[in-house]
Amino acid sequence: PLKVKQKMNEGSVENSVLRRTDRLLTEEATDVLESFAVNRQRLQTVWDSAITIAIQSSPGQQLGIGLGVGWVTGYLFRRVSRTAAFIVGCGFLVVQGASSLGIITVNWQRMRSLAVHNIHTLESRMMSLTTPNNERTSLTQKLLDLSHRHMFLCSGFVSGLVVGLTF
Repeated sequence: PLKVKQKMNEGSVENSVLRRTDRLLTEEATDVLESFAVNRQRLQTVWDSAITIAIQSSPGQQLGIGLGVGWVTGYLFRRVSRTAAFIVGCGFLVVQGASSLGIITVNWQRMRSLAVHNIHTLESRMMSLTTPNNERTSLTQKLLDLSHRHMFLCSGFVSGLVVGLTF
């Protein structure tokens, strides 16, 4: 009887709709991934040309470009971080309220151990930027080389970043 039900269900309208939906979703996901790849290539081309233009500019123009880009970056970072902090805070309040009303039960010990684990992971990743011998890794070296070669661009960026974060 079970095998007969399975055979009947295999040809049912519900299964054909599910198969068709799965196929459509797979095709849609493939299209989205392909468009991301194309857009990423375009963005990389625009980024490379913008960096080339900025590097070939005069020191005053580099300072202005760095200031503008830094200000936009600081402003967007400030807005996004405030929104993220608001969402996390609201989520915490909802969990606390639901926990105090007995709607949910939270394993606070597990939450604490996850937080401690994440903090240790973050610390180890930050410490891995430099080795114990103070040898610079590729990321650190690239940032220092960039700041030495393009001092005006980088100082403008840092100044703009501070202005964007402040105002």
